Amino acid sequence: MKEIQVIINEDGSVKILYKGFYGGKCFLEAQKLYKKLKALGVDVKIESMVKTEEYYIQEKQGTRQYHLNGDF
Repeated sequence: MKEIQVIINEDGSVKILYKGFYGGKCFLEAQKLYKKLKALGVDVKIESMVKTEEYYIQEKQGTRQYHLNGDF
């Protein structure tokens, strides 16, 4: 199941977690979210992006292929 979790800290900083998005699809979803926020007048500044284990999994026709390269 795909999930986007938004955490707003007391200092106003925001952390967004993407779960269930394999490969680079989380980055595509992030760009969609940032564009929608900017359209609403919210200034989005990305401080860092961290690839999770799901980034290294490629979904292909209902199966998942793992690409292990030691980045975990």
